[in-house]
Amino acid sequence: MKLSKKIIGLAAATALVAGAGAMAATPATADSHKGFKQSGKTIISFKKGLIAALKAEGITVSVAGAATWNPAKAQVGFPVTGATDDGITHSGTLVFTKGETVINIENPTVITPTPVPETGLPVTATTALGVVPVMNLKHAKLKENCSAKKNKKTKKWTKKTTVRIQTDVHLTSDPNVIGALQALLGPAFTADLGLGQSRTTLVDSLVSKKKQKC
Repeated sequence: MKLSKKIIGLAAATALVAGAGAMAATPATADSHKGFKQSGKTIISFKKGLIAALKAEGITVSVAGAATWNPAKAQVGFPVTGATDDGITHSGTLVFTKGETVINIENPTVITPTPVPETGLPVTATTALGVVPVMNLKHAKLKENCSAKKNKKTKKWTKKTTVRIQTDVHLTSDPNVIGALQALLGPAFTADLGLGQSRTTLVDSLVSKKKQKC
């Protein structure tokens, strides 16, 4: 499904550009729909020292499934599996381990409600507690680029729309989630803890016989 631009106000003088609604939608014909592809990835860069601080508490970070982990840069990556005006879904699992205790944060989803809460865009994930809020994304910045090129051999047009979203990442303030994290992993996980920054790249490609407007 294609995306539409959605600009959402936060507090009085603060505006947040919601990533899931970043691309301009174009009505798809049966022919153009067959040529539509969507891809993307979200990378979370943890704050310098955060991973070391967790390690000092006996907590290690790893990933499972489709997620990627770069320990040198303290970056976890999640492939985007879908994006609509309601949110951005991902695949992959972030894993926190302390001794025999393992906490999995699986398949995170960025929710884009209207209006956006003052706490930012909520991120939910599947955990042992079920699907719960795990993070909040704040102060989003968005860049969009669109181009259309014609293939000389096939005579078909490819319209490519790329959206890049950067946000600050904070741990959720949900008391049940924070309580569970602290009970299992210790006091290092506090409500609204600043974790770092996220960068999401979304790409829509549409191949059609006629040139599509950007």
